[in-house]
Amino acid sequence: MGLFEKVFEEAKYAKCICVVDGQILNFNKAFRELFNFSQFDNYANNLFNLLNQYLDLPISDSFLKSINGENNEGYLELKIPLKENKIIKYSTITFTSNGRTSILLTFEDETDKIIERKNLLHSEQMLKLAVKTFSMGIWDFDFTNNTYYLSEEVYSIFDTTQQEFIEDEAIFSKIIHPDYVKEYEDKWEHGKINGGQYELFTTIINKNKILKKVHINGTFLNDKNGKPNRFIGTVIDITQTKENEEKLIQERNTYKILAHQLKETQSNLQSLLDNFIDTSIWSLDNEYNLIACNDYFKVEHHRYFGRWISKGDNIFDPNFAFPEMIDYWKPLYDRALKNEYFTVEFEIAENAFHVSFNPIKINDEIIGVSTYGKNITEEKNINNTLKFNEERWKFALEGNDYGLWDYDIKENNLFFSPTCNKILGYETDEVLFPKVELWTDNIHPDDLENARTTFIQLLKGEIQSFVAELRMKAKDGTFRWILDKGKVFEFDKEGNASRVIGLFIDITKRKESERKINDYLVSLEKFAQITSHSLRLPVANIIGITQLIEGEKEVNEIKHLNSSLKISALQLDEVIKEMNEAITYVYKGKNITKQTKVAHVWFIDDDAINNMLSERMIKKHFPKIKSNSFLNATEAHELLKETNIEFPDAIFLDINMPVMNGWDFLEVFEKLDLEIPIYMLTSSIDPKDQEKAHKYSSVKDFISKPLKEDRLKMIIR
Repeated sequence: MGLFEKVFEEAKYAKCICVVDGQILNFNKAFRELFNFSQFDNYANNLFNLLNQYLDLPISDSFLKSINGENNEGYLELKIPLKENKIIKYSTITFTSNGRTSILLTFEDETDKIIERKNLLHSEQMLKLAVKTFSMGIWDFDFTNNTYYLSEEVYSIFDTTQQEFIEDEAIFSKIIHPDYVKEYEDKWEHGKINGGQYELFTTIINKNKILKKVHINGTFLNDKNGKPNRFIGTVIDITQTKENEEKLIQERNTYKILAHQLKETQSNLQSLLDNFIDTSIWSLDNEYNLIACNDYFKVEHHRYFGRWISKGDNIFDPNFAFPEMIDYWKPLYDRALKNEYFTVEFEIAENAFHVSFNPIKINDEIIGVSTYGKNITEEKNINNTLKFNEERWKFALEGNDYGLWDYDIKENNLFFSPTCNKILGYETDEVLFPKVELWTDNIHPDDLENARTTFIQLLKGEIQSFVAELRMKAKDGTFRWILDKGKVFEFDKEGNASRVIGLFIDITKRKESERKINDYLVSLEKFAQITSHSLRLPVANIIGITQLIEGEKEVNEIKHLNSSLKISALQLDEVIKEMNEAITYVYKGKNITKQTKVAHVWFIDDDAINNMLSERMIKKHFPKIKSNSFLNATEAHELLKETNIEFPDAIFLDINMPVMNGWDFLEVFEKLDLEIPIYMLTSSIDPKDQEKAHKYSSVKDFISKPLKEDRLKMIIR
């Protein structure tokens, strides 16, 4: 084998020599391997026959022209048995030997190159799409050749043009906020000298003097000598992202404060309940589960039923109740769940109890039963003791702190036991009130008339016993509440009362407890009003902000957090509504809103955030309407007194504001005789506030914050 034949045989690429009719004159080893030569020996003498076996379509005109010398290269896609499809690049060289024209064909397998090129093209397209989607700018600086490439997004983010950059390459330093220019330039120069990663979070100022937050990131590439000769990087406008992050942090902190305040409120309420040390207080839901109780109830329940009970337990669970208990108590709770208010008295283990049942309602729906009970064994014993006609010392036991009095009507002699002295703060050896006149002189003026009437009825024989609660002046000048129970013990020959014996019981503590309960109920109402305002105000802001955030281009995680925060805020808002409605009466009036033609509105609220949200809501849905906001109601009132101003077509007014609140504003506004409709826009959900607002002729509606699209469209046409 000669040198030419050897080089031809061992060539890297598949080669063959044929004539123009396709007859093969020679081929090399690579050619045989490419076409699995052993599989098609019958076709090895003709190139056209050989290729036709591995083409979906007939041999192209382009290939035939190459054989005829018109083209010198092209591509064929071959389907070779036992191998993957191949994309073959062919090239031809035409030559003449011994008077015959021959063609040298070289076949090069470029399948991998073509696939790699397609993948690169796909990656480039995906990268361009990502860059466009996320408004990411790409820049490439070649320090060696002093050339650069900046994508359109870079010019857009920096609010400049390619021409402006050509004229002034230092324009970026001029756009960056002065506070950050040194950091930007120092890092840039350091990278050009030392290479490595470059990252900068900075602030720029565009042509309209609007601040933007940008994130610059990239890498300095080194030449063969290890010196930086190129920088490739990205720039992203992160203004909205930063604003969202700050809002999210503020909202998260606000939520934490609200949660802490709510927890403290619950703790304070529980402490208040636990202060009632002689009264059991508990509440059940409509499934008989314990939802609230004081410590005294737990102790009493364990004392009589031998089991400790906790919130969430079903009071009729076999672990907490005897069958007899279920048979007695369940019908009572069912009566209350059917909207019946009532009290019962019963005895357990020789102890008497007085229990009050009260339905718990929310929006006229009964959701449970509130119950409080008191051990009245001592009072019951007194009533039972009065049934017996026994002498005074058998009538009561001084050891129980029950005072005893004995009035001899004929002799006008009044006797008090030492316990009576003790109750009113006198020494035991002091004579208390030897005459009836002195007794009545020490009765509280507000109780005196009833006491005299009862005493006269007793003397006339109209009654034979009485029970009265009255206030008696103690030695120190204060008044003690006394439960005074008396009964005629002896009669004269004519049948008139001649002797009356009675009990003198200090019930000051009980009265104080009753007062505390009344104060507690009043404080609950005040608490609902104050709490609803203090909690709903930031909640209203949270809801409004999240509504504005929705629809913006932001990362998925921020969307998820904002959505969760909105749901939590709405739930908290509903809890406050239920709390307020549970302890206050419901406003029976109706908000009748008529659409009004509006071109100019005012917002009067000391909360700047709520004013901002309301004005943006107007701008979003009614861009042609002009809006103004006032943080001080006094300022708005003074302006309305002017005659040369553009009066608004509608005013949205808050209630709770310093200096001049919403009620004060309404008082002075209605004196101006202006026909401007006012809409109360407030965080208050107190029905009393709604009722009060509609007493003003200028008030057309009462709206709870925040101002929402559907309510706005009911007002404006």
